[in-house]
Amino acid sequence: MQEQLSKGKEVLKILINNGFEAYFIGEVVRNSILGFDSKRVDITTDATPSAIKGIFYAYETKATSDDTLELLYDGFSFWLHTFVAEQNTSSKILNKHYSKNLLDDLACRDYTINAIAMSHSGKLTDAYNGYEDIHKKKIRLIGKGKIRYANEPFLMIRAFTLISELNFNLSFLTKRAISKNVKHFDTLPMKQIYPEIVKIIEGKYAKKALDMMVKTKFYKHIPSLRRGIKRLHTSYSKVSIEELLLVSFVLNGAINDQYEELVSSFSLIKQVYQLAMSNPKSKYDEMILFSYGLDICIEANKINWILGRSCKKERKITKQYQALKIKKVCDLAYKGEDILKIVAPQYAPQIPSVIDEVVLAVLLGKIQNTPVAIESFVTEELKKLHIPYDLSQPYRPATQTMKKELPKIGSIRETRSVGALEEDYTAHRLNMLEQRVNEQDRMIRESDQKLQQLEEQKAKETVDKIVRRNMDLLQSNDMGNLFKDKDDFSKKLNDFMMDYIKNEDNKPIGGDSNDNQED
Repeated sequence: MQEQLSKGKEVLKILINNGFEAYFIGEVVRNSILGFDSKRVDITTDATPSAIKGIFYAYETKATSDDTLELLYDGFSFWLHTFVAEQNTSSKILNKHYSKNLLDDLACRDYTINAIAMSHSGKLTDAYNGYEDIHKKKIRLIGKGKIRYANEPFLMIRAFTLISELNFNLSFLTKRAISKNVKHFDTLPMKQIYPEIVKIIEGKYAKKALDMMVKTKFYKHIPSLRRGIKRLHTSYSKVSIEELLLVSFVLNGAINDQYEELVSSFSLIKQVYQLAMSNPKSKYDEMILFSYGLDICIEANKINWILGRSCKKERKITKQYQALKIKKVCDLAYKGEDILKIVAPQYAPQIPSVIDEVVLAVLLGKIQNTPVAIESFVTEELKKLHIPYDLSQPYRPATQTMKKELPKIGSIRETRSVGALEEDYTAHRLNMLEQRVNEQDRMIRESDQKLQQLEEQKAKETVDKIVRRNMDLLQSNDMGNLFKDKDDFSKKLNDFMMDYIKNEDNKPIGGDSNDNQED
């Protein structure tokens, strides 16, 4: 970082030597005061973008906005901003234009802690008491919230990013301004706000930021994530951005595809979502572990653990996975290409179903993972499907007589490559897996229903005994005459106790009973 600052001072001096003002601004100044390293170095100057390009003609520059250039100088990136000034009405920013005055530019900054300019010699220009706010750990908006947030709603989410990164607090007026103007945030595209959401979730003080997002009602205006944020606010766990998306999608019961172009691992998110939704209690059998793999199974379990639907089973799942006899199709001692050698090419589309049965048989220990055992199993499966085979040698075209005896299989006649066969198998295996998962989910629901019925019956019997004992006790103490209708009183006491037990059972564990109503 020191080397980058040293190069940054060189950039400042070059601009100054060419007749312009130039200062460090924003994060690098703020973090220098706090004693932190910075990921980004911003410079503000009265030089226009065209003038900057002329001065640094020998270096690479890239425009990132109308008044900002990214400069690559001696291996480091610097963001150079031209001074700007705003023309405002009582409720609207009319326009921005270039300025020659540093104070005009500072007035256009977002928060006071980011509006401190520092010269190459370390001298500070602090027009809005940002230095004092840094030491008070206060985030205070520059200007009127009604104007700034209505015209630049992006500044609102930047406040929560600062909380997550610095453990600072919103000033009273800033917090109130966000609450009053949060509706304007709905106008921003997800592509613009997603990077800030990532920073908030990855920040050291993410929990504090999420809590403030809930208190200001800001969380309600982030597409598809409101339930996930509310859940983490209620029962916090440190999560990645992918896990926040998954928690939200599972609570919503649907995936928001607008995140697909923003998240590189979105295909994995879809698989974790499918498993988390279909198996909320994380009861994984051999086929599920084999088909989804260890990482996806552990992640799906974590999502359901965060949601209170399952206990944490990472060690158990890992142990189960390590005990699998095979972990990939390529671990089979007798593969799809071996089957292709003993059957005619036109039967290739049916081979994935045979492989699926082989995988299941090996996983369940019905057959050993050896060429001889699998080949014997495969031939039995081929017979069931009425597919002719020849074990004596690689398959040769059948005779005309034999062709007449072959069953009709439609118009498919092309020869399939091993790669295409593997693709067919993957799609078939996922379809089979989905059927198995749905069946398992049905069995789990039926089991839970039976267990609930048994528990209700047991509770009823217990309550009946307690009521009888209490009535006997009242009778033995000559208090039975207090009640005109003993049977009616006994029934009411019984109903009261049963209602109490049901209400206790229905209370959420570590959750918010109003989540679904609010969202």
